[in-house]
This record gives sequence, C-alpha cells and structure tokens, in this order.
Amino acid sequence: MNIIVTDKLKEYLLNKAVTDITIQKVSVKGCCGAPSLPTVTEGRPAEVGKFEVVEAEGLKVFLHKELRVKKDTIRLDLYGFLFTKEIVVDGIEIL
Repeated sequence: MNIIVTDKLKEYLLNKAVTDITIQKVSVKGCCGAPSLPTVTEGRPAEVGKFEVVEAEGLKVFLHKELRVKKDTIRLDLYGFLFTKEIVVDGIEIL
C-alpha cells in the first residue's frame, strides 16, 4: 500500500512530535442509511488488533481493517481554517 503524506502535514506532525496516526470509520446516521466515513486522529487506537499498521516516512498509520483503499493509495494532508487544523484522508471508499 502506498501512503502519501504532504509536506505541510509532515511539518505539522514533526512540530507536535506525533509519530502515530489512526484512520477509522465513523458511521453517520441519516434518514436514508448510515454511510461510513473515514476519520483521522493523532495517536494509536485503543484496540490495535482491529487495525493494519503501515509505516510511511517515519509515521505509523493504523488503518481500520474494515476500510477499503482505492487504487492501493492513501493521501494524508492537513486542512486548516483560521485557528483549527484537521488531518484529512483521500483514497478511502465511502461505504
């Protein structure tokens, strides 16, 4: 699996001394079903056994085993607006 980490995110994680990232699914309930959306958090998950660990550029990425990756590539980036920062992921199928 190929994991691309943008330079902006690398710098952010380096400044915060973060070496682990968790990508998991969150179900959003609605009137027409409950799609599973990927969410990214800093740190390792509580239940490591439910995750595949992939190392990329000095970063350990914990990917939930139920998530499907498009074209075997994940791209991690940093999105910021005003004073908030959020790690975003692209390349995960929405189920």
